[in-house]
Amino acid sequence: MDKTTFKLATWNVNSIRIRLDLLKKLADNRGNIVTIDALCAALWDGPMVGYENTLMVHIRRLREKIEADPSHPKYLLTVRGLGYRLVREGTR
Repeated sequence: MDKTTFKLATWNVNSIRIRLDLLKKLADNRGNIVTIDALCAALWDGPMVGYENTLMVHIRRLREKIEADPSHPKYLLTVRGLGYRLVREGTR
C-alpha cells in the first residue's frame, strides 16, 4: 500500500467514524432537536468555527444511506436555524 492509498483509506475510516458518531448523537436524542453546536462538539475537539459546512456534508452522506430520497428526507430532518432532528417512530 503506497502513501496515497493509506491516506485515502485513513480519510475514509475517519469519515465513517464521524457519520456513526453523528447517527449515535441523533439517535440518543431521537425526537428532539440537536443543535449544530452540540453536533459539532460531539464530533470534533476544539473550537467549532467553520465546521458547519463539514457537518452539512456528513448529514447529506448519512441521508444518502438512510433515506429513500435524500433530497426529501423523512427521518433526518433539518430544523432551520437550530440543527437537526431524527424522527421518533410514529411521528414526523
